[in-house]
Amino acid sequence: MQGDTLAIYDKEEAYVEALSDYLNKNMELGIVTVAFSDSYKLVSYLEEGKSSYVILGEGFDKDSIKGKISEDKIISLVNTKEIETNGPWIYKYQSAKAITKELKSIIIQDEEELISENNLNIIFSTKSSLERGEYTELLLSDLKNKGSVLYINMEQFQGQSEYRYKEGKGMSELIYYLKQGGEKLKWKFKSLIEREDVSGRIMPVNCPLDLDELTKEDVKTLLNLFKGLSEYDFILVNLGVLNLATFELIKAGSHIEIVVTRKKGDRESAENLISHFKRLGMADVERRVEIIEFGTDTWI
Repeated sequence: MQGDTLAIYDKEEAYVEALSDYLNKNMELGIVTVAFSDSYKLVSYLEEGKSSYVILGEGFDKDSIKGKISEDKIISLVNTKEIETNGPWIYKYQSAKAITKELKSIIIQDEEELISENNLNIIFSTKSSLERGEYTELLLSDLKNKGSVLYINMEQFQGQSEYRYKEGKGMSELIYYLKQGGEKLKWKFKSLIEREDVSGRIMPVNCPLDLDELTKEDVKTLLNLFKGLSEYDFILVNLGVLNLATFELIKAGSHIEIVVTRKKGDRESAENLISHFKRLGMADVERRVEIIEFGTDTWI
């Protein structure tokens, strides 16, 4: 997506403000909504490239935003259901709850298309980083028995890992390349992969602070790169830190495993995280997210 917001336009200021307020309070879509009743202000906003999607009420001149947002990201807000229009649309005169449900089916569809096509596996834990690392290595070995695997280690801290001070390229360089972009990004990305027969891995960050530089747009660019990795049967990500950027990886993952121990509160923390995923509008959480009890009672 192009930005981090959903822009909504309608001539009726009270209507569009109320709808935007409802969506922002409920956060079921997982993105912030911005309301407009002035068409010129909306055009200026879109020129800044801030919006992921835009909802347009009837009477808006769509030609005025050509080239400012992808046409497949435009949703029409219609006054009658008996209308012929290209692209997705929602009916204006229904409850905010019903509108939200329709918007989720439109916006999350893009994520679902990626989910259905990939074998992106995410490992995360709210507390147990040591156990997560051990479990990840076991899962990596198991996946290698089934096919080729690209392992991406996004751990924030590596402890005594043999890779922590290893010279060479890894996640730090990948973050830099993602921000640069450009036509050669795909080949730069592949140059970072340490080959292991038919599989491969990208080494951890050189400095833990590097992960703080990762943005949502960087992760979306990374997901687009994943789509072109036909040489790997599985992609495994050891997610060391959860923030707004890395949450994009979780939303796109086909299988997310949260590693817990038997320590009091560990499973409860994971369950609370899953509930938060649902509140953010993540699709099909029950099927895709699994809690894995593993290892000792140690927290690190």
